[in-house]
Amino acid sequence: MPNIAVDCSRWPSEKTCSVQMTGEENHVLKAAAHHRTSAHGDDESEARDNINAALDDPAKPYAWRI
Repeated sequence: MPNIAVDCSRWPSEKTCSVQMTGEENHVLKAAAHHRTSAHGDDESEARDNINAALDDPAKPYAWRI
């Protein structure tokens, strides 16, 4: 499985956050979606969908493939 990176500081949010995660896609997707839920109050499935969409969209600079 490929690796990805997620940088919460680049996510559009009212809260300032410095969490960054890298690793295998399935692990990071799960951890980042959980972080978005617990720290920012986002819906977990919506957060996971947003991260997945950002992986292939350079206009969303908070998640990318590495």
